Amino acid sequence: LSMLLITTCMALMSCKPQAETPPAPPKTYTITFDSVGGSEVASITAKENTFIQAPAEPTKAGDTFYYWYLDAQSNRFDFVNTKITKDLHLKARWLSDPIMYTIFYKIGDQVWDMQEVGRDGYYVDKPTNPTKPGSAFVYWCEEGEDMPFDFETTVINKNVTLKARFLVGDMPNGQIKFYLGIMTGNSFVTGITSSQQQITASAGDTISLPKLNSPVGYDFLGWANATTGEKYLVEDYSNLADYKFTYDGNALVLYALWD
Repeated sequence: LSMLLITTCMALMSCKPQAETPPAPPKTYTITFDSVGGSEVASITAKENTFIQAPAEPTKAGDTFYYWYLDAQSNRFDFVNTKITKDLHLKARWLSDPIMYTIFYKIGDQVWDMQEVGRDGYYVDKPTNPTKPGSAFVYWCEEGEDMPFDFETTVINKNVTLKARFLVGDMPNGQIKFYLGIMTGNSFVTGITSSQQQITASAGDTISLPKLNSPVGYDFLGWANATTGEKYLVEDYSNLADYKFTYDGNALVLYALWD
């Protein structure tokens, strides 16, 4: 028994746990910053599939730093949403001393308001909707144009005059008007039809949105709320039967969006 006990102990002592294979270290990438004549910005490293923060802005005599870009100067690098999957070489975009542009807002021929924005590449915030006795505001459009001015995507690089477009006639609560847009003179462009141009409804009602036929040269994108700017785009709905919204009961103008 003593011999058996000794043999068993020696066998147990000779058993070594199998070494675990260590996990592969995460890949790392290098991000370099070319200040294009500005003050030096140090390179950084980042692990694969992580995000990086923008470095401190460089300085350059006579110029104003605008943003970092990767491939095209017009494309700002998105530090918030871009995961690092390779080495990157970012360049600085500079602007000469700021240039101020003015946006004039007109009701008829009278200037209602104005805003100034600095430097190429800025956007302008949509002002509070104007009021006009006996009329309902629809949207702002550039002078000489009929299409709504897109405050979200239009870069201001010149002086701009925007004119308010109104629908004539007081609108009571419970009334919804569908404004087809694309005017030539006082008439709609030939080819636009809708079975609904004005309806009445109650708060809480589900309003099904009409899909417009597109005239030659235009594509119908959807509708926009003239008061809030909220957009109901056809492409956001997988089924046109679900192309609808819940009505809050206030007088409402929806205008068609065209490409």
